[in-house]
Amino acid sequence: MESISLQHLVANSDELTKLVVSIYNSKIKPIYKQLLTLRPIDLLEYTEQLFEYFLKGNTDSLDSFIIGYFYISLVIPTSHAMIKSSNNDYIAIYQDLKKYYESQPNLSDLLFIIRSESENILQSFDVDAPSSHSQHEEDNTADSSTTIWQAPFLEPNDQLKLAIISSESELESETEVEAEIDINANESKYTNFINDKTINDEDTYLKHLYEECFITPHELFSILSNPSDRLKILIIDLRLSRYFNLQTIRSPNLIKFDPIELWNNRDQTPVLHRTSLFSNPLFQKIDLFSYIIIYSDNETTTAFESFEYNFSFFKLLMSSSMKVTPNFLLGGFEKWEQLISSYSEQYGIETSNYIFTNNKRFTEPPSWNPPPVPHEIRKRPPPPPPPNLPSRTYSTRHTQGYREQQQQQQQHHHNHRPKRIVTRYTKYGLPHLPHSSNLYVQLSISGLRNLGNTCYINSMLQCLFATTAFRNLFLSNRYKEYIGTKVDPHLSNSFHILFRKMYLNGGCAVIPVLFLKTCNFLRPDLRIPDVQQDTQEFLILLLDQLHNELKSNQDRLVSEHPDLIEYDTDSMDVENANEYKKWFAESLENEGLSLIHEIFQGQLENSLECQRCNYTSTNYSNFCTLSLSIPNKRRKFRKLVDLEDCISLFIENEMLTGENAWNCPKCSSSSNNNTSKRKSRGFFKFSKHKNRSHNDLTFSEYNHNSSSDDVKFSKKKLVTRKSTSFIKLPNLLIIHLSRFSMSGLLDKNNTDIAYPAILTITLKNKEKCRFKLYGVVNHFGNLNNGHYTSLINKEPSHDLNPQRQKWFYFDDETVKQQFNYFDLDKNVNRISSSDVYVLFYEKIIE
Repeated sequence: MESISLQHLVANSDELTKLVVSIYNSKIKPIYKQLLTLRPIDLLEYTEQLFEYFLKGNTDSLDSFIIGYFYISLVIPTSHAMIKSSNNDYIAIYQDLKKYYESQPNLSDLLFIIRSESENILQSFDVDAPSSHSQHEEDNTADSSTTIWQAPFLEPNDQLKLAIISSESELESETEVEAEIDINANESKYTNFINDKTINDEDTYLKHLYEECFITPHELFSILSNPSDRLKILIIDLRLSRYFNLQTIRSPNLIKFDPIELWNNRDQTPVLHRTSLFSNPLFQKIDLFSYIIIYSDNETTTAFESFEYNFSFFKLLMSSSMKVTPNFLLGGFEKWEQLISSYSEQYGIETSNYIFTNNKRFTEPPSWNPPPVPHEIRKRPPPPPPPNLPSRTYSTRHTQGYREQQQQQQQHHHNHRPKRIVTRYTKYGLPHLPHSSNLYVQLSISGLRNLGNTCYINSMLQCLFATTAFRNLFLSNRYKEYIGTKVDPHLSNSFHILFRKMYLNGGCAVIPVLFLKTCNFLRPDLRIPDVQQDTQEFLILLLDQLHNELKSNQDRLVSEHPDLIEYDTDSMDVENANEYKKWFAESLENEGLSLIHEIFQGQLENSLECQRCNYTSTNYSNFCTLSLSIPNKRRKFRKLVDLEDCISLFIENEMLTGENAWNCPKCSSSSNNNTSKRKSRGFFKFSKHKNRSHNDLTFSEYNHNSSSDDVKFSKKKLVTRKSTSFIKLPNLLIIHLSRFSMSGLLDKNNTDIAYPAILTITLKNKEKCRFKLYGVVNHFGNLNNGHYTSLINKEPSHDLNPQRQKWFYFDDETVKQQFNYFDLDKNVNRISSSDVYVLFYEKIIE
């Protein structure tokens, strides 16, 4: 696997793509339709075989990996038997196999190529997907207790203005965290002047302002595609001349500026004064434009190594009075090319209308008047106008006064922030917010800027920020008490900084640059912000990482929260007290404890009971999110499902028969033989066809690979009752609705789910736990081309009293208050929606 040829292929995406297409055409395509008819157990077994061949590192190991991942991303998700199967074991094995494949280091590009090819193949085939039900079908006969929810209409005034830096301490702490994760810093002949000892407060403030002033390619397109808006924009091409002389972004007002002019070769320092650099006449008219957009590219950045020419140019622009702040194009020219290319394929727009390519006929862009574009292309409204800047110097000592001046100038009630003084918090206290008549300031209601495909992150962050115990842990310094000296708390520190920004900037939109940078550092395979991921899976990654960072100081944690290690097996009514004690001790030793467990973790009891001899095997497990399938049955006369029905399906007894049944060790005469065989098998206890290469496996063999054990066990007619019970529920219950298939390539299940304001769940010991809803994540569209939003009760105690509850709808940087969400006084106690995806409930302490 470490051969030179493999390394070469992984480094060359074009050759990788050719190899993937070739293997699909020769190994998968000829038998694809036949593969769809096979048993799930056969497909899963062969996929595991391929992974084991890959791990052996043979000459054809990469071929084995590609074929195996085609099974993961294409064959198994579209298998007729897999789609119809209700066997949770198959799904669990599939998820484990998928995790093994996707966790291989240095193969993220290969995985992305195979997934993309699978999506293209699915679009070319007529694949039958499970039926779904939309809220737009014929009217439901709804009772008076349920209200149908739809996303509110958003107006331009609902979009919050961008926040600027809140305090000097915020600058200091953010700089510290950035330094911790900057592992790629290098030295060159270009002195990195931002790290020079002569740096002052003005540079620090400008540096952070520079890092938060950018525009996404989607937003830039929304301006350039609008006939009136495009005249208000000045675009500056900040690239080496050999690049901007070949191609540029088309705009009525364009300046080409070679960054070589920013470096003083004689002194080997950046140019510090504007002098005659800005001789272009458009620079003299710069205050006439509503938007100033600067872009560069990767080639220019590489050429200058560690010289921050973008910031140097930004600083020179800001050295004189400016009415608007320049914004940098996120992702540069490369991302602009990708966007225009995708729009050309999807909507048929002419690439030449948005990218000028130099040729012999035209060395300068001819007159430009692109035709109107379809409205759906303009996916986002134009960004809010950049904040005006004062003509004075930009030292942080003037920042507070400037913010107050700017707040007084803003007219809209969402954006107006009155004068206030933010005091430092105590060791475990929170920043103090003096009383304000502005609701957005009172409740720290802030939006989050979307940096491309980050809506799945923004919606989940809003719900976590509304989770009081979680928010206060990171908003204060308390989390630091649980971090060990040998732990790098990258994510914890990033939460601390982001939550402080959100808390102190009510009525504004915050840009989570550092948080996204940290997530990219920890998980580069997520491709943030370019690729959209599943918000629930992202939440699990966050909680796992935070748990690992905060579990070092176990003694302190236990002394402050003794309930974490206390339990009473009698009152919990566990089936096997000795087994529970053994599991709890092992879990404590292997996983450790953290405040994440204190907030989010619950416990399940899982039992298998043989119906021949009544022997029962019991095991226990933890959960931080409850993932629920959606039952096919619907309420009588209504085309919707109650959330309680999803919970009932999760815990209801299931009868396992045939090959799905448990091989009882007490009454099965062949249990010893079966056990010894399983010890020599692979990851998922399948039978094996030994000493065969994947190239030797033909389709005819698929029909004859059932082991003799399968036949023997089926004759015994084993029947097993599988049961699941809640034995402990967390203080904050997170419920995820499984609306997508295993791979996310099939249609979304758009069944309407009716979820209650007050949710009651019964534990195994018959104790009833009541929870109140405070947060919802919605999903629109499908998994590959969808959008996430959130809906949150911002009332500090999450009170559901009609006069006190305060629900707000968050769509990235756009925020709108929702009225009459629940009305318990009028018995309107549940909401139905086909878009609800994740729900956050808080336990009610009686």
